[in-house]
Amino acid sequence: MVDEMLEKARIFSEELASRYGCRIAAAALYGSRVAGYAKPSSDVDVLLIFEKHPKGILYVYEEFGGLPFSVLTVDRRLFEYDLEKSALGEFVAGRLLTPFIPIVGGDYLRGCSVRFKKKVVLEALLNLESEYPEVYTEFRIKPEYFLLEKLWRRARMYPPVKYSYTRMLSEGLRDRNLPLMMEGFMEALKQLEEEGVVRFEDGYVVPVKRLGRRTNKVLSVFKSIERATRAYIVHGYAGRSVSPMKVAWEFASKILRETGSSENMELERPEHYIYLPSELGYSSLFERLSPEKVVETLEPFRGFKVVSVEKLGGVLNFVDLLTLRRNGETRRIVVKRFKDWYGFKWFPLSIWTVGVQKFALKGKTRMLREYSAFMRLSRWGLPSPKVLHVDLADKLLFTEYIEGRSFSDVLKRFFSGLEPEKPLESCRLVGRTMAEIHNRGMTLGDPNPNNIRVSDGTIYFLDLEQSSMGGDRSWDLAELLYFTGHMTISHDKAEEFALSILEGYLEVGDPETVRRVAEPKYLRVFTLVTPPNVLLAINRVCKSAPTPRKL
Repeated sequence: MVDEMLEKARIFSEELASRYGCRIAAAALYGSRVAGYAKPSSDVDVLLIFEKHPKGILYVYEEFGGLPFSVLTVDRRLFEYDLEKSALGEFVAGRLLTPFIPIVGGDYLRGCSVRFKKKVVLEALLNLESEYPEVYTEFRIKPEYFLLEKLWRRARMYPPVKYSYTRMLSEGLRDRNLPLMMEGFMEALKQLEEEGVVRFEDGYVVPVKRLGRRTNKVLSVFKSIERATRAYIVHGYAGRSVSPMKVAWEFASKILRETGSSENMELERPEHYIYLPSELGYSSLFERLSPEKVVETLEPFRGFKVVSVEKLGGVLNFVDLLTLRRNGETRRIVVKRFKDWYGFKWFPLSIWTVGVQKFALKGKTRMLREYSAFMRLSRWGLPSPKVLHVDLADKLLFTEYIEGRSFSDVLKRFFSGLEPEKPLESCRLVGRTMAEIHNRGMTLGDPNPNNIRVSDGTIYFLDLEQSSMGGDRSWDLAELLYFTGHMTISHDKAEEFALSILEGYLEVGDPETVRRVAEPKYLRVFTLVTPPNVLLAINRVCKSAPTPRKL
């Protein structure tokens, strides 16, 4: 049956080429008869590409050999312009997203399919980089994401295609059609791997190279609307040789088929094909799980029950400590929920530190910064709590609980005179650990002593929601020194503390970072929280930073 249809399509294509005085560059069957959801009355859809087509683009609806044909004829240059620049709103090029059977010029069409799908992949990667810059290179993406993301965008902006997409990927046809639709994508991804843009890892696509072109979300939407508008216009123009009512009915029927169908006509969500790695596996980007369900799902915690939930942090933080128990064995997990603090904690700080330090306000941004910071520290072999699970939909981050003492508690005993010497070694370790992180290009953003934990001689920087790559290292050191100064009114104690921090920092860190901490712009930020005599004492220490100790 297919061979007979192909032969009739070939003969009809040659007849049309003769009619218009053109040479056939390529031709292919596509649509419902190829994808397997056709009705007996369905058209035989043909894409017919001519060299120097006098009509540019034109639909031909005719019966030939007892079959109803719907032939989209297009000039090759117009087709390639749509392929590369979306000049026709991808009205023609979009057909390469679906299964097709070449009639003429198979190699040319397959090459065009790869070129188009490579553009689709790059656009999807660019959107991911713009939407999630903090974790772009952490993503693990199933290749199917790129197809489904494109289908979603086209169906949202150009509804006539939704029926076709949902039917060809419906149960019973998905296993047959998806591999055909993915062929060009896999070749495109291999090319991008060779170019160093992505790499493959256990069947997942991992972004490697940042594309370096941040896109505005509003502009991206307008771009999609522009393409859809062009597609509508081209659709109407291509049907100019037939009755306007026939074009309108064809257009409307594609939408009516969807609304009149009893089947589930929803496309699969592309987000379900993006993952973020953790210590215990991959977390689906938008999978919603309650803390109790996460405990049941994570392999090391199966069989454990949540026996208590304890609030950690202050009133502006939503951090819970979950205690789990199984047959006398106890484990602890930290669950942190990231709210959008436009009117509370970070917004006033952003105003007060304007020109010095910029704080992230969105919960999603802060969560992803903290997640990526913990993952980087772990890869670098630096102390970090293990990330157990990430839930982007509800902005929840699950990490292991680090036993030990808060650096703030350690300093309280030092400043009060209860432990005059021992805490200074912890200060040196804090300074050194900060420098080791800075040396890898990462800054902490908010390293106040409440966000630092001392555990068996190891320093953990926690609460890294303001961390970033390439930030202001001097700000980190300034906040650690000047903000901590509010804990004492003794300039002598403040000097001892600052000297110990800087001694550790300068063991491996850059003296220029220390020198810049003495600049007035950093000092100004903390004048409302730290006594003036303490600020000045710490400032003097920074100006006369000690010589790095030889190891």
